[in-house]
Amino acid sequence: MSKVPTEMDSVTENMDGKGTEMIGYEEYLSKHSNVSKKRSEELRKGEYLLRKDGIALMPLNSVSWDEVVGVDPERLLCDCNVFHTRKACPHVAALLGKREDNGGKLPVTDARQYVKECLEKLESIAVKKPEYLKWDVETFTTKVRFLIVDLSWKDRQHLLLELARILNAPERMKLFSDTSRQCFSEVKWTSRAETGKLFDTLFEKRQEYKWSVIAMLLISMEGYLSKEKREILIREVAADEALTDKVMPMLSTFDYHYFSRERQVRFIRKADLSKIPGMYVSEVLHLMMEEPPLYADYLALVDRASLETGEVQPEDVKKLKEAGYGDRMQGAVDHLVYRINSMEDYNKVIACIPHETFLPAWKKRNETRRFRIFRSDDYQIIIDFLEDPEVNLDRYNVESLSPDVLDRIVEVRPENAKEICAATRKNYRASIKAGIPEKVRKNVMILAKGNDAIASKYVSDTDVFNRNGDDLVYLTAIGMHFKTLQKIAPELKKMEEPHAAGQNR
Repeated sequence: MSKVPTEMDSVTENMDGKGTEMIGYEEYLSKHSNVSKKRSEELRKGEYLLRKDGIALMPLNSVSWDEVVGVDPERLLCDCNVFHTRKACPHVAALLGKREDNGGKLPVTDARQYVKECLEKLESIAVKKPEYLKWDVETFTTKVRFLIVDLSWKDRQHLLLELARILNAPERMKLFSDTSRQCFSEVKWTSRAETGKLFDTLFEKRQEYKWSVIAMLLISMEGYLSKEKREILIREVAADEALTDKVMPMLSTFDYHYFSRERQVRFIRKADLSKIPGMYVSEVLHLMMEEPPLYADYLALVDRASLETGEVQPEDVKKLKEAGYGDRMQGAVDHLVYRINSMEDYNKVIACIPHETFLPAWKKRNETRRFRIFRSDDYQIIIDFLEDPEVNLDRYNVESLSPDVLDRIVEVRPENAKEICAATRKNYRASIKAGIPEKVRKNVMILAKGNDAIASKYVSDTDVFNRNGDDLVYLTAIGMHFKTLQKIAPELKKMEEPHAAGQNR
């Protein structure tokens, strides 16, 4: 939505503070030959609104009110990008044309009458063509919100209540949540302090306009409702089965506790999960595992939910296995594995499920996400080599893999040690050149682990290993852990003698 100013921006060329000299439509176009006459004519035929402050509102384009611009017809200013670029635009030209069409005047729009006409049109659509109501509500709120400033307090109350009356139907509740939330939130009904009082008027009518009040206040306008009134409303909803089914999936996580677990489980069993926020599905799954756990309901819900919907926890799967549901929990495992995003996640998951159930879930995860992932993170590559015997090194550019990845691969695939060590030698030299000691040491560890004879040569490099106590301990550990102590013993001896003599402390 374009910015609609209460005062025009300071694009004030050729102004003396008292407005501009009266200019005609044709004269403006001749003076600004870069303005499109065709667009000006289209806009001239279209609708516009003139507020009491003298600012005219009109569509950015010829018909649609999705984007609106503000035009000052007296100072010949517009807030559109074309005007700011060219110091002239078709919107100003169109208003000059409209002024000529109206005998040299631009009458101020009667906000009260205009809103009344908009309400009548909206009601007609709601009665005759309710399938178009979704788009008409957006058009209505887009136009009306600009004229709120010119309405009296009583007229604003009337507008709010009339809107509630027209939309007071259970099938229209979703309309507010899906399409009107932003529109209603953007309407500057009055100052923030006064807006609460305005919506209190609607809250008091909640028995008469039940569905609209629930939709507008509980779902869309929660910021305008006091904590006390919100609690009253939620408790009333919780006591009504029909309201509960409509409202429950749209609530904030802070409101779930007003509904019993039994009520929420009963609702979720028959609900269309594709129309329910994933956050709500996760909340119900969590409730199902509270004491006493509802294992069968939990598994049924997990099996219905897509992998992107609902969050399964490792402790849930552990409980299912201990309760004897091991042969029925592949769906829960699929969900659990789908959300792995680090080695820490992997370690938590693999600690509570057998490897044979992990691999099918991991393959399903990768297939589901493959169109969204343009590269494999280190943890994914490591898990592939840990879990999938079909994964081989030929799939990757070995030299581009990080030392952490190569280190784990050489552990689990010793048959690939030769290729990994060849790549690690290059990485070692690159790390030396870049001056990154941490990477240099990691590469030496990989070479030692891969039983590469060159490891003993590299550890003698005094530019990297300074023959101090820390390096002595470090290299001894490498030799002992990776069974290469025999190879690097001569270098260790060279380091040990001056260290023992206290020459390198």
